[in-house]
Amino acid sequence: MNDRVSLSSLLSATSDQFQEHGRIVAVYLALMIPLGALSQYFDGQGADNGDLFNFGLMIDQALIDQGALAVVVVLGVFVIGLLAHYWLYAAMTKRTDSPGFGRFWPYLGIYILGSLAIGFGLVLIIVPGVILAIRWTPLLAVVIDRDDRAMDSFGDSWDMTRGHGWSLFGAVLILLIALIAVGAVVGGMTVVLGEGSIASSVLAAAVEAAGSVVYAAFAVGAYRLMRDDREQLAEVFE
Repeated sequence: MNDRVSLSSLLSATSDQFQEHGRIVAVYLALMIPLGALSQYFDGQGADNGDLFNFGLMIDQALIDQGALAVVVVLGVFVIGLLAHYWLYAAMTKRTDSPGFGRFWPYLGIYILGSLAIGFGLVLIIVPGVILAIRWTPLLAVVIDRDDRAMDSFGDSWDMTRGHGWSLFGAVLILLIALIAVGAVVGGMTVVLGEGSIASSVLAAAVEAAGSVVYAAFAVGAYRLMRDDREQLAEVFE
């Protein structure tokens, strides 16, 4: 292991993804902000399709009481969000605007299994869930970028992040604090605009979509950095 992977290099790699994939980010935001706002307007909860381990589907009695259209809209945004989230990761990982959907089903399976494992760890003792979330940071990029068995991506991701846990944790913490700060400002603005209004729904959807992009950029950037780190290490011993 060399010094390529550090707190500063991880944050720099995240920034690089925005510079390299500005068009991809713009398309994703242009799609998910209005759709997310529409969903939030109906159910008051939104369709948070961004974070790696959040299914983001909320159908409760209040939503059902609004009628079939509201339920269809929320379900539709959820499905489109899953597809868009895959496209965002795949486009960044493959460095192309047209990555195709050949790895969608493996991605979806790993997405669900990873969600359940981390959620279970967080509910039980919290710490195991945090550890899994950190060690599986590049998980989706791994399953998309490789043609190996999907289940192997858990072990590959774990091996790839060995020795980089604290750097990853620090980078995640910094990004999370920044997103929380932005969320707090937007939260205050939604109170002024009126909760449940179209304007507040758009703002909330924008924060959620931005959070999705930030985490995807971080995960893909970390994957590339750690992949290159392992390749350089392997060359030393050849």
